[in-house]
Amino acid sequence: MKRLSDLFSPKYFYAKRQTKSAAESSDFEHQAVRQKLRQVADAVQRFQPVIDRNMERNDPSHRLSWKYLSVHAGMVVPMAQALLARAEGRTKDEAAHWKLVRQHLIAHEDTIEGVFDLYRFQQTFPGVR
Repeated sequence: MKRLSDLFSPKYFYAKRQTKSAAESSDFEHQAVRQKLRQVADAVQRFQPVIDRNMERNDPSHRLSWKYLSVHAGMVVPMAQALLARAEGRTKDEAAHWKLVRQHLIAHEDTIEGVFDLYRFQQTFPGVR
């Protein structure tokens, strides 16, 4: 989770949303953010065998926690692609990836409804609507 947080550059996106315009961010900052977002899918793919293996644990609470991580893994790849498209100004691609995020979350809503507020997520990330 720490690795993914680092790759998503939350400070960059929150700062842009609250105060910075695109012109206020340096080219270096833009490039660094885009490069990190491109690494998300690989990071998830490398960790997926750990998730898969642990979803078979005997303890039901451990199994459920790993199932939540599996749902999260399926969400963060298209989310990274949406944010990358946003950073690159590809509006149509961004919308398409947010749609994939939303479809994935809706498909797993029965599993995550007790721990994930889809409504609040959609308020935070309007592209998901």
